[in-house]
Amino acid sequence: MAFTEDLDQFFDTTNGFAETVTIDGNPVDVIIDPAYIEAAGGIIGIESGSIFMLAPTSKVSAFGQGASVVRGSDTFSVQEVRRDMPDPGITTLVLRE
Repeated sequence: MAFTEDLDQFFDTTNGFAETVTIDGNPVDVIIDPAYIEAAGGIIGIESGSIFMLAPTSKVSAFGQGASVVRGSDTFSVQEVRRDMPDPGITTLVLRE
């Protein structure tokens, strides 16, 4: 039997790590990662112009490159969709302002 993890606790906006954004006008609970990478054992910090947004695949499978994402007063567009994570239940959307 395949292992399936309950992702609801991670994408809980009250007690979890998530916040609600709208994607093409649809509310979706997501986790935002501001793409900051430490290299060389934390000596060098690299900040990217991209923002990584994790969401349940079931909630974002209809959205692709060019979709509009609104977070508060900021609007982004989806530049890349990554559905090849180790957990097929989570999709990463790469955003740009």
